[in-house]
Amino acid sequence: MLPLAVGVAVSPVPIICVLLMLTTERGRLHGAWFTLGWFLGVVAVCAALAATGVGSTDQNDHAIAVAQLVLGGALLLGGVAIWLRRPGQGGGESGPPPWLRVLDRLNAPRAVGAGVLVAIVNPKDFALSAAAGVRLDHAEVAFVPALVCLAIFGAVASVTVAIPVVAAWALGERAAPVLHRAHDGLGRYGDRAVAITCVGIGVLLVVQGLAGL
Repeated sequence: MLPLAVGVAVSPVPIICVLLMLTTERGRLHGAWFTLGWFLGVVAVCAALAATGVGSTDQNDHAIAVAQLVLGGALLLGGVAIWLRRPGQGGGESGPPPWLRVLDRLNAPRAVGAGVLVAIVNPKDFALSAAAGVRLDHAEVAFVPALVCLAIFGAVASVTVAIPVVAAWALGERAAPVLHRAHDGLGRYGDRAVAITCVGIGVLLVVQGLAGL
């Protein structure tokens, strides 16, 4: 599950969201609420798939292997497509999507909801969280260890979102220049990070799927 959690963690969309929040009024508070929502979102997707029972019996091993192959192939194709669509050397910056600007006007409850929503509607993050849930169910661990696994998965998947928030609280106004530079860097290179991650996780899932056939 940890490689899948790392794949979720490097997604630039929630990081850009929280960086945008941190550059606004009351941004540190809203960033913390958004991080909580993101954590709850990825854990909810993982837990929902773990509760389905699709990986709990031996006869489902073949279906799980096929699902891993399909998901891995989709991630590979998606990663290649994202890489090919990235801006060229002279093509300017990709920047964050325009709808992310609405985060400037969020309050605390909406920040939590935005975190949950971003975790669920992002296809790559949803697919990786779902795959982690299937693997957790396949492991057939007891209830309490499963909760621990879910907490660890959520924590690892959320660490890159939480780091800017922790830095903002710890450094105060001194963190602003660093956060702005991080935001600009993600706007320029976030698509490359997503493409490389999709390809890497896709290869891992394909190999695991082939081994399970």
